[in-house]
Amino acid sequence: MAKMATVIIMGPSGCGKTTVANCLHLLTNCTYLEGDDYHSPENVAKMASGIPLTDNDRQLWLLALHSAISKARQSSAFVVATCSALKRQYRAVLDQPPNSGVLFVFLNCPKDVLVERVSSRKDHFLPSCLVQSQLDTLEPPSSEEENVLLVDSTLQPKIISAQILSRLGYSGYCNNNNK
Repeated sequence: MAKMATVIIMGPSGCGKTTVANCLHLLTNCTYLEGDDYHSPENVAKMASGIPLTDNDRQLWLLALHSAISKARQSSAFVVATCSALKRQYRAVLDQPPNSGVLFVFLNCPKDVLVERVSSRKDHFLPSCLVQSQLDTLEPPSSEEENVLLVDSTLQPKIISAQILSRLGYSGYCNNNNK
């Protein structure tokens, strides 16, 4: 894997960001950053209490994640991060400087699947009551955002990973690296 690549797996809670990122990590040994790890304790407490985050709440989180991605890019040719990146302005923070080679992968998922997945989690702070809030906040990527790959999140993680790697020009990678 000689090319530089930065992939941000995005979408509302429950769409499969962590699952897909883990699959990519296993397939490629990329550097993997879990976006939730960059939330402040205050943000985590707020969400755990069922209170949606505001744009202001998200700003420091996005900047911290962007900083971690930038640092990881200095030592790794392939970086994968997870982040809801619900609004275009959030994606713009993560894609700095503009056109820096970031590929956003939007895991599109029906609401009922999101609620079911979030409800069945045992080890996550976000309650299922916040799924609707995330959907209300969501600005799905538009055709103007050329650095976005839209993927059906109900597909198997390895299939989604293959689609991502193909978009990056690594189409044979999954076939040659069956872990």
